Amino acid sequence: MKKFIILLLFSAFMINTADAQSRAERKKLKAEKADAEYAQMKELVNSGAFVFEAQWATPLGSSRINLLANPNHLKIRDGEADTFFPYFGFIRTGGSSYNRNGGGIEFRGEPVKYTTEFNDKKRAIILKLSAKNDAELYDVILTINRSGTATASVNSSFRSSIFYEGFVKELEDTE
Repeated sequence: MKKFIILLLFSAFMINTADAQSRAERKKLKAEKADAEYAQMKELVNSGAFVFEAQWATPLGSSRINLLANPNHLKIRDGEADTFFPYFGFIRTGGSSYNRNGGGIEFRGEPVKYTTEFNDKKRAIILKLSAKNDAELYDVILTINRSGTATASVNSSFRSSIFYEGFVKELEDTE
């Protein structure tokens, strides 16, 4: 009986050790996958041809708004930005420029400022750009996670801040 109990305890110990090894292997595989996704996202951003499409908008002091039925984008191609986001929030000053673009956030052309930061520890990419159209100056901070999920914070010279959540993907040649 004594041998049976010792054999049972030894078997339980071996099963626990094997499970711990498989946990370590799973953790290692997960980290390798995350590193590969991050490297792929860095390569996409460095290519200079990608698009951010928002699925949600969150105006300052309000709840989230679903954007799946609203076309929107932040396209970066060859140092140029092409942006249109629907806007929900307060406009601090009026003017005819808001009637031209339907109240949305819109600008095209070369940004006034454009920087990209890579946070390898957090596997995140932070893209900052400043652009202007006829009437407004926009500051955009796009934070891209390793999997392509991203958030964009848009601050304007005349509007309250708004946040967008969505995905970054490769820019199609047909666009």
